[in-house]
Amino acid sequence: MNIEQSPLAHRRLRRYCSAAGKQRSGGVRPVSVGQGVPPGLELAPIVARLSQGIVITDADGKIVYCNASAETLLGTTGGELLARSIVDTLVTAGFDLSGDEAFQSASRLDGQFTIQLESHGIEHRALELKVALLSQSSDGINGELYELRDVSVSQQRTRQLIYEATHDPLTGLANRRALSERLSQTLHWQPEPEAESVVAILDLDGFKRVNDQSGHLAGDAVLCDVAGILQGKTRKADIVARLGGDEFVLLLVGCGETEADRILQSICDGISRYRYQHSDGDHRVSASVGAVLLDADVEEVSQALHLADEACYRAKRRGGEQVVFARRDAGEGRRASSRFRAATSEPCTGQEHGRLERTRDIRRDVPRVA
Repeated sequence: MNIEQSPLAHRRLRRYCSAAGKQRSGGVRPVSVGQGVPPGLELAPIVARLSQGIVITDADGKIVYCNASAETLLGTTGGELLARSIVDTLVTAGFDLSGDEAFQSASRLDGQFTIQLESHGIEHRALELKVALLSQSSDGINGELYELRDVSVSQQRTRQLIYEATHDPLTGLANRRALSERLSQTLHWQPEPEAESVVAILDLDGFKRVNDQSGHLAGDAVLCDVAGILQGKTRKADIVARLGGDEFVLLLVGCGETEADRILQSICDGISRYRYQHSDGDHRVSASVGAVLLDADVEEVSQALHLADEACYRAKRRGGEQVVFARRDAGEGRRASSRFRAATSEPCTGQEHGRLERTRDIRRDVPRVA
C-alpha cells in the first residue's frame, strides 16, 4: 500500500475504533488520561523511558505525542512523527495496512483491541499494537493511545516451534502429525469424484545394504536425497511426509488414479536413476510404491494407510521398483476391506505379518475421522 491509499486504511482503523467505542454503552468505562494519578506526579518522564513505544493521536488520527521507543520502532528520530497520520507513519515504516487482514485478529475488549502487523521488506519485522480509545479529559485529548511492541523474535520462535512440531528433523519433510492432520482434512472434505485424491506409501528397496556397508551417515544422506527427488516430482498442493526409517507417504491432492500413477512412476524412475557415491563404491536404491484412491469407499485415515501399505508390500513381493494400486473387492460397501482381488489365495508370510504390524504402530497416533 502506498501513502495515497492510506486514507482508506485509516477509515478502516477508525471503523474498528468506533466499533470498540460502542461497547462503552454496555457499562465499560473508557480510558481516561490522568485517572487515578497522584497529585504532583509527572507522567511524561516515566512514559518517555518505557521500553515499549507509546503514541497518542488526536481525534483526526494525527500524532500528538510519541516517546523515544516509538521513534526507534518506526524508524524516525527528533520528533519527526508529530502531526503525522498514524496510518501514514506505519505504512512508511514498511507495515502492511492495505486490507482488513491487519484487523482480523483484533480482540476488542473494554474499549481496547490488539492487532499484529508485519513488514514485507528485506528485514522482516512484526509489530504488536495495543490500541485504547481516549475520552475527553482535562488535558483536551480525545483520540487513541497506541502501545507498540516489537514481537519479531517471539514470532520467529513460535514459527520455529510449529515447524519442528510438524516436520521431520532429518529430511525437512512433513512428519506423521502433519500428515495425519492433512489426511483427516482431505477425507473429511468429501470432495467431488473429479477432485479425488490419492495416498501412497513408498518404501526403499536396498536401503538396508547402504546402512550395513557404508554406515548410518551414508544412509541419512540417501534419505535426504530421496526426499529431494520426491519434492521435485510432486506438485505444490501435494504433501510428502516421512514416517520414519526408509518409509515415505505421499498425499496427491485432487489427483485421479491415472495422473497419480504417472507421478508415482516418475518418482520410481527418478529414484532408480539415482546413485549415491561413497568411498566404498556407488549405491543404488529403488522404490516400491503402494497407492489407494481416496474415493467414497475410504472413510478413515487408518483404512487409507492400511490399503496403501498392503499395496506397497504387493509391489515389493513382485520384485519392487514399481507402483501398485489397491483394488478392493466389489460389493463390500463403504467400509471396504483391505484385501486385494488376487491376494486371497496368497498366504500371509512372516515377513508380510511383520510389515503390517509395523504399519499398525505407525498408525497408532493417527486420529479417526468422524
